[in-house]
Amino acid sequence: AAVLHRVGPPPVVDSGNLGWLTRTTARHYAAHRAAAPVLATALVLSEGVPAETRRTVQEALLLADAVVVLERQDMEATELAVLGISPGAVQVRALDWQDDEGLDEILASLRCEQVLVLGAGETLDLTSYEEARVEIESLPDGPTQVRVGPDASPEVRLHPPTLEALAHIGSQDGPVAQTFAILPV
Repeated sequence: AAVLHRVGPPPVVDSGNLGWLTRTTARHYAAHRAAAPVLATALVLSEGVPAETRRTVQEALLLADAVVVLERQDMEATELAVLGISPGAVQVRALDWQDDEGLDEILASLRCEQVLVLGAGETLDLTSYEEARVEIESLPDGPTQVRVGPDASPEVRLHPPTLEALAHIGSQDGPVAQTFAILPV
């Protein structure tokens, strides 16, 4: 048997975040234990900005079941930045996401119904977790617009995990999500 000792004071858990922490942990544990397809995976596009990437990964896990960070530059710094965030639910892959080379393989490997695309440094504005999940579950198969930025102009940021659907990112195709938006930091 192994005995782990902790030095120092016990960890402090903000009671306001305890419900979120419990729901998120249970959801990620169940999703990865069952190895079943998940509702949403977030792709976080990073260019060597580990602190911003970490914040966006944490935000993405408010809605998505898993996160794949596509890093164009400093792979090691990004891996260290996201280390320990919901183990098993976050992956970092080296990929020039401005080039379609390799994206098809990554999208094909995702076991999810929808892909949410976020840039490092972006955050989510959710009405409620439950309402957003119900909305995502009821979306038609195809690209979905999400309100982005301070002016809340809609653009496609949510789509099925195919390269064809990914080609719609930034366009004004499909319905507009009503229960969440993407904001810059």
